[in-house]
Amino acid sequence: MSFQKDALIDFEVQPLDLPMKDLMSMLQVEDFTAFESTLAKTNLKLTGQIQPFHLAIRGPVIFDDLTFPFVKNLGTSFLAPPHCELDAVMKVTAEVFTIEKGEGDCQAAGHATKSPLSIRGSISYETKQGMNLSVESKALDANLLSHFTKMPSTGVINTAVRIGGPYDDLTIKGGAQSPEFSISGFAFNQLITDFKLPIAKDQVVIENFAARIGGGKLSIPRFTLGFGETLPFSMDIDASRISSEAIGAGFTKLTGKPSLRLGVESLKGHFEGSLLQPFRYEGQAQIHLRDLGFEGESLLSDLRTSFVGNKSGQILRDGILRIDRIDARFNLESAYGKAAGNVPVPAALSGLGLDEKTRLKIGLHTIHDGKDKLRTNTIDESENQLSSLPYVGKILAEQKIGGRLDLDTDLEGPVGRLQGKIDGALQRPFLFGLPVPAISFSGFLDGTKLQLPEFRHAGNSLVGRFNIDFGRPELPYDWYIYLKQFDARAVLGKFFADDARNYAYLTAEWTMTGHLKDFWKSRGELVFIDLKSKLHRNLGGRTTALELNSSQSVRIDISPEKWAFEGGRPLKFHGDFFDIQISAGENRLPDKLDLRLQGSVKLDILRSFTGLVETARGELVLDGYLRGSLSAPEYSMRVQERKLDPFNIKEWNPVALGVVNYGPALSSLSLDIEVKQDRLVVHRFRANKGREGTIEVTGTLLFDQTGKDISHLLINLDRIEFNRLQIPVLKSADAVVSGDLTLSGNDFPFNMSGNIKLDRFQSIGSFDLRREIVASLYDTKLLNNTTGGVAAKPLVNLDIGLSADRSILVKNKTIEAVLSAQLRIRGNDAQPLLLGQIIADSGTFNYRRAFKITQAVVSFDEPVSPPNPRLDISGEAIINPYKVTIQVGGDLQTPKVTLASDPPTREDGTAITNL
Repeated sequence: MSFQKDALIDFEVQPLDLPMKDLMSMLQVEDFTAFESTLAKTNLKLTGQIQPFHLAIRGPVIFDDLTFPFVKNLGTSFLAPPHCELDAVMKVTAEVFTIEKGEGDCQAAGHATKSPLSIRGSISYETKQGMNLSVESKALDANLLSHFTKMPSTGVINTAVRIGGPYDDLTIKGGAQSPEFSISGFAFNQLITDFKLPIAKDQVVIENFAARIGGGKLSIPRFTLGFGETLPFSMDIDASRISSEAIGAGFTKLTGKPSLRLGVESLKGHFEGSLLQPFRYEGQAQIHLRDLGFEGESLLSDLRTSFVGNKSGQILRDGILRIDRIDARFNLESAYGKAAGNVPVPAALSGLGLDEKTRLKIGLHTIHDGKDKLRTNTIDESENQLSSLPYVGKILAEQKIGGRLDLDTDLEGPVGRLQGKIDGALQRPFLFGLPVPAISFSGFLDGTKLQLPEFRHAGNSLVGRFNIDFGRPELPYDWYIYLKQFDARAVLGKFFADDARNYAYLTAEWTMTGHLKDFWKSRGELVFIDLKSKLHRNLGGRTTALELNSSQSVRIDISPEKWAFEGGRPLKFHGDFFDIQISAGENRLPDKLDLRLQGSVKLDILRSFTGLVETARGELVLDGYLRGSLSAPEYSMRVQERKLDPFNIKEWNPVALGVVNYGPALSSLSLDIEVKQDRLVVHRFRANKGREGTIEVTGTLLFDQTGKDISHLLINLDRIEFNRLQIPVLKSADAVVSGDLTLSGNDFPFNMSGNIKLDRFQSIGSFDLRREIVASLYDTKLLNNTTGGVAAKPLVNLDIGLSADRSILVKNKTIEAVLSAQLRIRGNDAQPLLLGQIIADSGTFNYRRAFKITQAVVSFDEPVSPPNPRLDISGEAIINPYKVTIQVGGDLQTPKVTLASDPPTREDGTAITNL
């Protein structure tokens, strides 16, 4: 460099992470705020002249960490600014810095996509002259915007932006178009927008925005948003047919989980105010929304209303809303500064723009078709409006609790103390799937206190009151419920309530007071006064009835210390077959349960409930408990036979139990069985079956899939008898069976293994065995067709050996034989599979004539269902002077029969065609 006036300048320069602000300061542009960046290391060629001063700069320019000053106030996400590399030609004079050419690309942090970028313009050293830069890109990667908006963006944008004006009043202004653009999960198509960002004013202005979203249209002719603390905004909007799925996807992306879901059928109007205080918006609009939900729960199906807001308040008039099957009219009016007093406002509402001086007026009235319907003993699910309620509707529907909801309320007052009457009813209700009379209630809301001094069931069989204060975090409450011969059939289930002859009438009182937030520290009393019930059953040609009653009044004292029966008196139930009492020990709910059930039940009750039992005598003694906690209860029920009472011999019978088609009955039955929440323990089970047969069972059967213990239930059979046992093909049989079986496993299907020996098996009858085989095959095919081939869920997996040593006798019109067997039964109880052989030791069979069995083997070679054994049967008959032999081969479904004669012809040489 020469110091002469006309000397030339010729330098090579490397900026070393030079801040743009420092560079502009050296050029005497103080407080440069157009943008922020760092010039990374590159090789620049500087040429020019000292006087008059001018400088030309050529070479690559790298802008690291390119951002705007206002971005740092928008949040902490997407902190890394973009990176831009430009091939630049710049000129510097004493008055202005000019970018004649700036061609290159920009890249968002963490993304490989590069966006072409062109920058041109001038930067003056005078504040009033300012700058005039243009930035253009035909294919800008939308990820570059994520840093500036603090919201994830995707898509490709065609944009042109101008940064111009005095340095103390710079404005970023431009337009953009994109066929597909997504910001924070909100996906737009065919987007066109013009925007302006006055940097000194800390606001953004959208002068035009038009796009398609969620199958609908969104048009915002003008939108202004300030970056101040209250985020002041003004907006004109015209939207239609925007799906809730599109808006829901956007909020899910924004929050990281399913949150707000909202569909816009139509929304047209003007809004202004503080963006985060919707209850202070001014303007007017026509609103029609659909499918409003939050965190996966549906809140509103449809909402239509007119909005008017000004500095005095807001009005939502002529409102109609629908929550699935519930339709209602509503209106809302707010008046600022009109409320007297100083009632605190919940923080959530205060943040939305309501304060203690705001007065509200709210009306809500359900709408029905106006048609009265006669009461029937059936339920109509199409009228179930309780299932439409948010959050609790699904639970009520699963329990088959529902009805039509009537609600009328008008509330008025300060935000923190709305007052008004609430009247309602549940029409045509049903409980657990059973119709019950209507329930009505009437009350008053006083601020956060809801008082229902009266709710009643039709016929006044249930009356009561309920009060609660929602304004206190502990939710203090009290209730009183009185049941007078209340029809409790619905509580007992459909099985009980379907028969009109059955009844169950309960009389009781229940008083409670405390805090719902900590319900188990409440105090009160439950008085059980009376129960009368009767169950009728039709069994064939006879009718049976079962009563269960309790006429002894028992009071349950409820306190945080204990739930206990007053005076330690038990609750007793009695009936024709029952004597049961429930006593309480030290119960501290919900952490400690201590209930005991004791009593007896006569086995005759089984004959009143089912026609499958032909013999039922004796009495069982019950002794059980319920311990643990409500969240992890532990229960046990121990069942034993009633022992002989030497002082009451006349009323004692030994226990006997017989099932139809499985006689003779189990007699002299002695048992000690305990049922717990995770196991069945057989301490003792012994019974006689037949003249000399006995059955014994001991061991444990577990139901805990996660436990380490293994079930082990032993079953010993010693010559137990079966009379008239129903057997496919053989019709019926008498049998004597011995063996040892083991039941194991921790869940259904359990595993049964062991060996069974047929000591005696007799099937004697006058029937054609061939026809029974054909009929059995036909029934099997018919069953498979009617059930669609769907197998029943098995209860037990089988692995049992079955043996018989010349102990099977079969005698009918077709065959008379003594058989032996060696079989393995596998599969399960729903589809048993046989492997092994059945062998005829001696006997005859009829095929037009009587044949002596010379060999008979039925082999189950393949485990298929239904069984299709291989046949190898031969027999002979002597018809002088001929010896006729018959052979049966093939399998059961496709047998092959061959006849042979010795000699093969008659004496005259003709073939034998008939014998």
